[in-house]
Amino acid sequence: MAFTVTLSNLAAFAGASNLQLFLRKTSDKTLVNTGGDTGVDASSVGAFSWTVSEDRPAEKMLARIYEGSSETAANLVIDSELNVGYTEIGAGGVELDSDARVKLAADQPDYAPLKAPELRGDLTLDEAVDLLVAALVGVTSQPSGTTEKFKFVDGADAFTTTFDSNGNRTGVALA
Repeated sequence: MAFTVTLSNLAAFAGASNLQLFLRKTSDKTLVNTGGDTGVDASSVGAFSWTVSEDRPAEKMLARIYEGSSETAANLVIDSELNVGYTEIGAGGVELDSDARVKLAADQPDYAPLKAPELRGDLTLDEAVDLLVAALVGVTSQPSGTTEKFKFVDGADAFTTTFDSNGNRTGVALA
């Protein structure tokens, strides 16, 4: 059954008529919407919608928007996700509480979409998530005296964070 996907923060592309959405299953990376779907910005303010005629799988999907009709890195505009039960690209993800947002605004690097850190063999997923949040907030209860690298969604290095023996963030270096 057809479904609609939206994204409302593309003001830089307001009025564009060539933004193509490609959805891929996260499980096996197969393309859900053959050939992609063209976005419509009815109000010309960067609030796009795409109507996908294929059936929606019951899993999170990779949501990539390209300028033009081909899936090439040079044309990539947005690399995000479409979570189960949501129609807005990127909705339903992790959000910081108000204290974390205040700390983040006080002295952190500019926001960028991030992946989990490069995992050392001795970290669990919970510890890795704690380290990512610690890089943003500034303190961790996980193994300390370490340096962790964080990457952008495309795999490029984003920043490195160092923690002292008490678990406090001692430095953030942009890559």
